[in-house]
Amino acid sequence: MEVRLVLKFLSRLKVVVWETTEAKPKNRFVDPQIIPLLKRANLMIAPSKIIRENIIKTYQYKGNIEILPFWIEWKFDNSQKIHHRTNKILYIGRLDTDKGFDCLFSALRLIKNDLNIHVDICGRGNQKLIEEMCSDLDNVFVHGWTEENKVEALTREADYMILPSKHEGYQIGRASCRERV
Repeated sequence: MEVRLVLKFLSRLKVVVWETTEAKPKNRFVDPQIIPLLKRANLMIAPSKIIRENIIKTYQYKGNIEILPFWIEWKFDNSQKIHHRTNKILYIGRLDTDKGFDCLFSALRLIKNDLNIHVDICGRGNQKLIEEMCSDLDNVFVHGWTEENKVEALTREADYMILPSKHEGYQIGRASCRERV
């Protein structure tokens, strides 16, 4: 469905607004059907230099590519400056196997919670799959999609932000916690 909408859009216009997490060959988000239609585009927009390079390599796109970085509108209220150590780790982002949860959960299994670590995971995506991946870990709490006030409270309580993604250099979750530091 999405590909057909993009193809219909491209058949009428000469500008493509492109926002992607990764434009590498064999990535599940890359559809080869779009490559011939990109000849009609006179502009593509990428969220980073690396993705710009991937667009050129993967799609053989020779037109103009502008960088428009991702942004976060949520403003963290850091008026409470005092923070006592909690051993809590927070993940905010898409709930997907691309995000490296297998590596995170393997590491947690290795330390067997000797450090009394508590991990909160928030985001949209396949919550059930992530819960299954960590079902043997009683120190991991998968909240799924969470209201802003709860995310703010979890952020305030956390000692660390974790981003186990295997291929992203600049994650949205990291940006959302930047004001806390």
